[in-house]
Amino acid sequence: MRRPLAACVAASLALAACSSGDDETQVIDDVATVPSTTPTTAGAPADTPATADATIAPAATAPPTTEPPVGGPVLPEPLRSPLADDVIYMVMTDRFANGDPSNDLGGDAEGGASDDDILRHGFDPTRTGYYHGGDIAGLAGRLDYLQGLGITAIWLTPVLRNKPVQGDGTIDGSSAGYHGYWQLDFTQIDPHLGTEEEFLAFVDAAHDRDMKVIVDVVVNHTADVISYGDQSTRYEPVALVPYLDADGDEFDVRALAGSPEFPDLDPAISFPLVPSVAPGDEDAKAPAFLNDLTNYHHRGESTFFGETSLYGDFVGLDDLFTEKPEVVEGMIDVFGELITRFGVDGFRVDTAKHVNDEFWQEWLPGMRDVGGPDFAIFGEVVEPDPDVLSRYVSDVPFPSVIDMRMDDAIERFAAQGAATDELAGMFAGDDWFTDADSNAHQLVTVISSHDFGRLGGAIDRAARRDPRSEEERFARMRLGLAAQFLSRGTPIVYYGDEQGFAGVGGDQAVREDMFPSLTPQYAAGDNIGSEATPADDNFDPSHPLYTVIAELAALRADAEALRTGAQTVVWSQPEAGLIAWTRRGADGVEHLVALNNSDQPASASIATLTPDSSFTARYGDVDGELLSDADGRVDVGLPPFGVGVWVGGAPAAVLEGPAGLSIEAIPNASFLGRDLGFRLAGELRAPVDVVFDLSTDGGQTWSLLGVDDAAPYVVYTDLDDVVGDLIVRASVWVGDDLIGSVDRAIV
Repeated sequence: MRRPLAACVAASLALAACSSGDDETQVIDDVATVPSTTPTTAGAPADTPATADATIAPAATAPPTTEPPVGGPVLPEPLRSPLADDVIYMVMTDRFANGDPSNDLGGDAEGGASDDDILRHGFDPTRTGYYHGGDIAGLAGRLDYLQGLGITAIWLTPVLRNKPVQGDGTIDGSSAGYHGYWQLDFTQIDPHLGTEEEFLAFVDAAHDRDMKVIVDVVVNHTADVISYGDQSTRYEPVALVPYLDADGDEFDVRALAGSPEFPDLDPAISFPLVPSVAPGDEDAKAPAFLNDLTNYHHRGESTFFGETSLYGDFVGLDDLFTEKPEVVEGMIDVFGELITRFGVDGFRVDTAKHVNDEFWQEWLPGMRDVGGPDFAIFGEVVEPDPDVLSRYVSDVPFPSVIDMRMDDAIERFAAQGAATDELAGMFAGDDWFTDADSNAHQLVTVISSHDFGRLGGAIDRAARRDPRSEEERFARMRLGLAAQFLSRGTPIVYYGDEQGFAGVGGDQAVREDMFPSLTPQYAAGDNIGSEATPADDNFDPSHPLYTVIAELAALRADAEALRTGAQTVVWSQPEAGLIAWTRRGADGVEHLVALNNSDQPASASIATLTPDSSFTARYGDVDGELLSDADGRVDVGLPPFGVGVWVGGAPAAVLEGPAGLSIEAIPNASFLGRDLGFRLAGELRAPVDVVFDLSTDGGQTWSLLGVDDAAPYVVYTDLDDVVGDLIVRASVWVGDDLIGSVDRAIV
């Protein structure tokens, strides 16, 4: 049971300065402080602290130390992803390029165009839900096109063999596994996509160009082979129908998840639903452990809420019993083999939130053991709340997840012209991702996806009552790409965005062919930025959006600050208009990024951290120089939907000594575990790194909580199971120099 927050922050909190051993105590009663997304004014960080219904008394301060105390703080190496320097291209292989028409039928020797034939091999390029013929050979033949776009990593949808068709046995009531997520044989390349030799050759060809290959993998489920006769597949809750072992005794699946003491099961009595397979399908899956019926949950259909997200079938797909050690070990072996056989550089992990934490705590280290410490892994977690999303990198832990928050925020910013404070508020949630081994820079970002649709489609949907000109469609698309490429994280380009594909929704509606499409729904599309449609060949390197992405990718490649630099929002407002942030690289030089999502010109006086300096235009609708005054302010102006990037002429101002340091508590921050936050307050308007450490023995030894390199300086943690003489320390660094630290005791 979770204990009240008062037991963590108690009735008294002590603040100790590093340069003296004296504690000064202050009292805190029922504090409720929260991060605010209040509109930013010039020079203020985007989420200044606000206090609701109560206040914290002023914290005691003392002169900062200049040397780390014994056992005290050190500055860890900056945390960045193995993909930090990359631009990723997400491609649905079946819809990209058809390099070998002989594999279109997936090896079906009797293939034809009748309904019965299509239901067997799954190939019908006139329908959105069937195979269209794209393959690995076609992808390999377009590496020049991708390299010209500035792509350095290619994410392929799953490549392992799928069940060709699933459904009710009719063409309209079925669809094919063209997307790759209905895997049947985890040991073979899908014959619709090519051969093992072709995939090996593709990986080698990509590596010859210094391009990484990332493969989509699925561990939550397999293809739909298991059936339940005439039983209802309505979900049966564990509390009402518990699991039984092979002797008929109840057991707690959560308590035994991953345990070597996990009991033996019997498919006839252990599950709410009694599973079976059709004659001839007893060995349909590979490896063999996937044919063991006790390796699946058998609880009915998921509603995607509560426990059904973990134990329910994902739209009929066979949901693996990932709590069982046999399944964990089997999936470690399966995907470890994928790494060693083909030399891939990373995995995108499908449906990560639908698998129990204990599985990931074994499987993720297992993949790094095989692939090495730089093997890239990012999970799909569809979650808009940074508190919830961040637990997958803090508690599980994934090295990275897809930041679906940015997808939504940039859609509202670029497509709908929402208040810039909404985008600033999304960035304000980045502190949730800061801990000892993760931060928001490790996220991968999307603005279009194969599940939820394209930014181009959102731009068109937002204009249904007020149709936009072609010039405005293009300008808004460019604005969204700039917001993604010029902010923290690693950008993912969804295939076809560079040719202006828009689509009309999500899922099948935005899985267009890059080669001339025979699908009427796709062929009727209206590409942004050109007169082409998906009915044409869409590999045009002169397309204006191809050019925009290539320019943004080149800008990132040339500027370390724009790839991995600390990001601070320095201007935003409560309506459409200007938003600005700075990116600071290892050399201390600021890049200033400004975007205007209004259809009117916008201007502002914006405070940078670089006083009395020039800022030279590097990209966008700007030229010449901006001059900062003694306070670092520059006057920025942009045209409608304008983009501007400037680079400072000197390193940002160096902080000689912080004033008034104190650590503020942020109680009740989370209901998921990290229920306590700490914010460093004081005069810190300079490029600094703040290291948060925790001691459980009164300051004798320390463990890292996290490093924050951009204001506001915040870390979240969970102290529920931590006992001892607790002290939190915040240490301020400029480069490699410690210039001050402050402690706060937790009673």
